[in-house]
Amino acid sequence: MIFHHTAKFKGIKHTFHGEVNFPNGKEKDIEANKNLIIKGCKNQLVKDCKRWGCEPKDMVFYEIYWVKRTFDDKGNGIEAKEMEVFKWER
Repeated sequence: MIFHHTAKFKGIKHTFHGEVNFPNGKEKDIEANKNLIIKGCKNQLVKDCKRWGCEPKDMVFYEIYWVKRTFDDKGNGIEAKEMEVFKWER
């Protein structure tokens, strides 16, 4: 299961995006494992900040979410909705 995280930093207009894959993750397990998901995403955030050339101390917004997809009976995607796991804003 892929969790997305986005961050905004002081003095930068665009938003940065990263992903963390929990290969054995299932939707039904999210709530029970919320703290582990947040910890894993924050660990990746530190690595992503280096890659993005940003300092964590300059962060003004951070969120973690996953995408819930709905399909019709033929398997065609009909909706994709971002489901919040964590959100912080300065």
